[in-house]
Amino acid sequence: MIKKLHLLLVLSILGLTGCEETNLQGLEGWVGGVKSRQPEKVRPLPEVKPYEAFVYQAIDLRSPFINAFQDVAETTEITSDNGIRPDAARVREVLEGYPLDTLSMVGVLRNDLGVWAIIRDKEGTVYRIARGNYLGTNHGRVDTIEQDRIELTEIIPDGRGGWMERPTTLGLDQ
Repeated sequence: MIKKLHLLLVLSILGLTGCEETNLQGLEGWVGGVKSRQPEKVRPLPEVKPYEAFVYQAIDLRSPFINAFQDVAETTEITSDNGIRPDAARVREVLEGYPLDTLSMVGVLRNDLGVWAIIRDKEGTVYRIARGNYLGTNHGRVDTIEQDRIELTEIIPDGRGGWMERPTTLGLDQ
């Protein structure tokens, strides 16, 4: 018990030594310097320009929120009917979802059963196609597969409300 008392007394003395007065002249000098400075002037706020509302005066003109080409397509009569048109009942193939310039031919496979072209899309996925398959966004039907190219026929709008066929080639990507 006496040892605990001695320990308590020693700890109390050590605690009181931390309470002695320290030199605060440096801190007091800095505070005095800050207080003696002249306050800076506050810059005035920038002038706020009043809001001017825009009133749309062209109420009798075409709405800017409606597709102009959609309106023209609905009112234009077909002036060119040569019997060529895409088959709307045909189920679209996977490679018809890619523009032709994003597809590349990377090879050809041949065996007793036929000839296939190997096509790679822009993501790097590889597909096997044969004569009669479709690719590209313009209804491109594969006509022939050669060692260095694929020849296909696309069906594109002719600009007069009808359709026309256009031969095109997809070359071997080297």
